[in-house]
Amino acid sequence: MIKILTSLTREKARRSIVVFFFLSAVLPLLILLYFTFNHVLPVLSGEQVNSLAFIFTLCVLAMLGLPFLGFFLVHRWILSLEALAREVRNGTTGAAAAAGLPEDPPEQNEVLALRKAFLHLRGELEDRMGKVFQYSDRLIQTSEKLYELSFTDELTSLYNRRYFDFRLAEEVSRADRYGHDLAIIMIDINDFKLYNDTYGHYMGDEILRRFGNLIRDVIRKSDIPFRYGGDEFAILLPESSADMAEVVARRMNAALDTLPLRDGGGNQVVGVSASCGVAAYTRKSGGEDFVRKADMLLLKSKGEKKGRIARLDPVAGNGADTPQ
Repeated sequence: MIKILTSLTREKARRSIVVFFFLSAVLPLLILLYFTFNHVLPVLSGEQVNSLAFIFTLCVLAMLGLPFLGFFLVHRWILSLEALAREVRNGTTGAAAAAGLPEDPPEQNEVLALRKAFLHLRGELEDRMGKVFQYSDRLIQTSEKLYELSFTDELTSLYNRRYFDFRLAEEVSRADRYGHDLAIIMIDINDFKLYNDTYGHYMGDEILRRFGNLIRDVIRKSDIPFRYGGDEFAILLPESSADMAEVVARRMNAALDTLPLRDGGGNQVVGVSASCGVAAYTRKSGGEDFVRKADMLLLKSKGEKKGRIARLDPVAGNGADTPQ
């Protein structure tokens, strides 16, 4: 009986509900009629009976109407619940079968079936949302990595020429706005083609990689190293004078002299050196002219004596050669 009453889609359950509402309406009415006709009307006069007839009729109609109205509302609710249960069951059957879950029996309680279906959907939604968050994190990490790679030289892991142009404009603008010093070191590995021809391109790439690591080791955290192109490098030194930049260039050349390099046969590669051009930024020069002067000083240092540091005096505007 309990199983029948708790399954709203079964015909027996609906009949039970009809019987329940019928009895709840008729039995009290029969009891009222019994006491009225056997115990109340005999003691009343005809005038009293006529005056109470209308009120009595309304009470009888109310006792019949309210239960039937309740039955009508419950019946509509049952039909809506049945429709919802069918839609949920039809919508989740495929997902449950794909997940390997057992199919619900047709006579299962609709409320329990809905609860089970919604719990399954909630679990599936939470699982999907977890996967979406994982994919989102991976996408963010991939985007960050791609963004970093777009500004990074693959061989040396230094910043590339594209990022150099961006940071140059940014540092020049900052120097103009706040009156800070700004210096640049342009660097070129001497006779790099000769090393490639002698030891092979693999050794040439190894020299570039080791030289990139060397630059990172000798500069400050605030300095910004770049692979400018080929065997040419650049370092932007914010809040640094030409003297401070020259100190960095000297330290770099000193470290290069002791850089252990061996070819594929284990032989020591000797004579690797670099020439440097050092310039300090002034408002009169501008960003492009600032780099051009450093590049000209680099060519001057390579032409006169390789391995030297040529620097520009920002006051006099003259180039001066400085030995290692």
